[in-house]
Amino acid sequence: MSVNADELRNIGQRRLIGCWEHTSLILAEGKGCVVKDITEKEYIDCTAQAWTLSVGHSHPRVIEAVKDQVEKLATTFFAFQNIPMLMLAEKLIEITPESFSKVLFGLSGSTAIEGAMHLAMRYTQGQDFVTLYQGYHGRTFTTVAMSYTYDAFVPVKRGMERFMPKPIRVPNPYCYRCHFGLKYPECKLLCAKFVETALKHAADTKVAGVILEPIQANGGHILPPPGYLQEIRRICTEYDVPLIFDEIQTGMGRCGRMFAAEVFDVVPDILVLGKGLGAGFPITAVVTTEKYADLEKGEWGFTHAGSPFACAAALAAIDVLIEEKLLENAEKMGKIFMDGLKEIAKKYPIIGDVRGKGLMIGVEMVKDQDSKEPAVEETQKILAKALERGVFLGKSGMGLQGGNVLKIKPPLCITEKQVGKVLDVFEEVLKEISR
Repeated sequence: MSVNADELRNIGQRRLIGCWEHTSLILAEGKGCVVKDITEKEYIDCTAQAWTLSVGHSHPRVIEAVKDQVEKLATTFFAFQNIPMLMLAEKLIEITPESFSKVLFGLSGSTAIEGAMHLAMRYTQGQDFVTLYQGYHGRTFTTVAMSYTYDAFVPVKRGMERFMPKPIRVPNPYCYRCHFGLKYPECKLLCAKFVETALKHAADTKVAGVILEPIQANGGHILPPPGYLQEIRRICTEYDVPLIFDEIQTGMGRCGRMFAAEVFDVVPDILVLGKGLGAGFPITAVVTTEKYADLEKGEWGFTHAGSPFACAAALAAIDVLIEEKLLENAEKMGKIFMDGLKEIAKKYPIIGDVRGKGLMIGVEMVKDQDSKEPAVEETQKILAKALERGVFLGKSGMGLQGGNVLKIKPPLCITEKQVGKVLDVFEEVLKEISR
């Protein structure tokens, strides 16, 4: 069937249920960090398509691995083991912290978080979970409930309350906008102390676990201050409550190490992986210790979880990350990005804060640096004008700051020349909207 761009857009308008903030772009092909739309226009993709393409679009080793596997065995029901599944389980144990020994496969980040919750609940016999303000963990009934409650997300939950558990929410670390109006380190990590208070006083039943992102992603690319995660680790150990790291976005090299747990030198009890794990193919994993590895028979399982082709893609992607030194490249290119953005910030007061690790970078836009009023409309303009100039940027801060954080999270294979182009486009756009 041959159709033109207008016909395709018309199909989208008529046939797709509008559940997302779609652009009018229809993407046709991609290679590395560059993607083309159906008009052949090229873009540098600083979204890595929802941060999934750590090794880039259409990496030949990943494609070849999937082709080879599909020709042998394309899918198996979850009850059956397959060779790539077993090899990937072994590989994940090799690259994760030494204490880990067990793997549970899922299909999406949301289902993987629920898998981690199952494991925690079986161990503790508890029902309640502690989560952070501005935390984001997915879009199933349970994981939506575990996510933030700010205006932009409330409609997602409205009318669904019957099916949603109520987590114990505590203030997240956010030094740029401290919930307590304090400064680090004089604050003495009060936000971390709230977790201990919650474990003592906030639940009617045993607390089943503490779930957090080492770097909050959708909430605004928010990094914890030094010592925060170590204090959370101490608290969870003392109270024998499992610490669950949601590394769906931070894992698989995004922060310049294979996992953010390594960046911050803190080992969780349960590690949840997704996004970049499958190099664009649908697979997620929960990795944990023997202590948290008990489930009832039939309690967990999805038809395509651990499918041979997705596991083959993940195995190839891990090899690419290591052998092509993409973790090192993420750290190097991330520094170039951060240095460049901080120089630009000196010229444009609309930039309130630049923060990140590796190629997980957030730029918080404000109307005024003293009041820190979120520059929401301006952020949307920047996205649109960058798109016109051939750069995809993401938007974060769906919580407190209402979408005023630009996300820069390209494939980890991005080159210095491409970084320079993105920085040039960003500054051009700032000049234009600042007139």
